Amino acid sequence: IKDPEQFKKNINNFDISKMLNKTYPKLTLNLTNDEKQECKNLIKKFNLEKYDDYVTLHFRDYKYRDIFPGPRDTKNLDSYIKTIEYLIKQKNYAVIRMGRDKEIQPFPKKIEGFFDYASSEYTSDKNDILLVGNSRLYIGTNSGLAMLSYKFRIPACFVNYVPFSKSSWVPNSFYFPKNFFNIDYILVD
Repeated sequence: IKDPEQFKKNINNFDISKMLNKTYPKLTLNLTNDEKQECKNLIKKFNLEKYDDYVTLHFRDYKYRDIFPGPRDTKNLDSYIKTIEYLIKQKNYAVIRMGRDKEIQPFPKKIEGFFDYASSEYTSDKNDILLVGNSRLYIGTNSGLAMLSYKFRIPACFVNYVPFSKSSWVPNSFYFPKNFFNIDYILVD
């Protein structure tokens, strides 16, 4: 810590975003050339090398935590199909579904240019880091894996984002909060 007083000030103001993004940029990570090559080899194994780049896609599944569904969990995987097809067909980006679990639900549709890494034999902590750290864009919910996009300064599009109180940590990123509805509330004209 070069400036302990500034560090204290930032902590006292709870301005963690400013502290991490601006004051202490050394907290970011970069892949080595060897790690980038390892990632390219993975992309070849996934048969995605013909695409200009790739996007990582992650949505939480309550089965990962072995409890009931929470507000950040995705229940309808089909809701991502149009986004995946757009990225592949219009942008020539491959899409890699991230995550893993012993009971992860396989993606419901086969799409050329899409690799369901989450349900593949290649899942590992190291591969998670390599894939997110070398991706063009991260799309996903607020989860532990999402922090990799921040650490590697990968632009992100956070969807179904909760809790609302968390700061926007990733530069050049978008945050879309989860919509909550009260089904007992009726608007009257």
